Amino acid sequence: MFHMRLRLMPSPNDYVVLARYREGDFPAFRKVFEEVRDDSPLRNFAQPPEAAETAVIIENRSEKEMTALRYCWKFIDADGKDRKKTASSDSYRVDVYRPVMSPGSKLLVTQTGSVDEALIDRVLAGGGFIAAGSTSSLDYQAVEIEFQIEFVMFADGEIAGADPDHYGAELQLRKRAATYIAQQIRSANAESRDPTPVLTALRDTPHLPNDHLARLVADYARTYLRRSVMQMGSLDMKEVTLKHLENRPELPKFYRRGASE
Repeated sequence: MFHMRLRLMPSPNDYVVLARYREGDFPAFRKVFEEVRDDSPLRNFAQPPEAAETAVIIENRSEKEMTALRYCWKFIDADGKDRKKTASSDSYRVDVYRPVMSPGSKLLVTQTGSVDEALIDRVLAGGGFIAAGSTSSLDYQAVEIEFQIEFVMFADGEIAGADPDHYGAELQLRKRAATYIAQQIRSANAESRDPTPVLTALRDTPHLPNDHLARLVADYARTYLRRSVMQMGSLDMKEVTLKHLENRPELPKFYRRGASE
């Protein structure tokens, strides 16, 4: 039988409230743990029934949209060994803006994925959605789990959380890294050069694990090299990918509540 202790670490923000999932307290999420037929509108949100035992509810009680969230599961075995699994999401993509959590919304988080309460209501009402499948599985070895929010950000730039993996810095550096890669491509194009050798070198340059800028530069170089050779109808994928790099959104200035500016 799947059974383990779940410990919720204190939330880093008073307006971001954590609670253990209980069916009676959060009935809107009950459907995702039930057996779902292939023709059900909720089939893409289905969670293993046993995942309910360690499920967590995150509630945004602020009046601001949450635009970035990073949390982690820490699994502790009977012999004291532990391992960590993190998940993150943000609103700072080039495509259509979507808040991670709207004011007053609730998010169900399990070891295998997450489901927004409002999204369930919208799908049941016949609305569309973008599915985000998960390949994660339940951890059956742990005897105890700790759940912690490591970083949270709101639309006005307020941040909270210890952020041990420097996720906030990664968000801030994305545009700088993407712009740098775009400049290399534009420069090569203006001089009638193939940008591939430069991008390949940037992709393959070794970097330290905590050098987020170098890693992002390598990631964007890799992305351009891969996507620029794709065939998608009449689209010029080189130009589409380049515009994607050039149009990364600006982030608001970060601040912490109560900290001097």
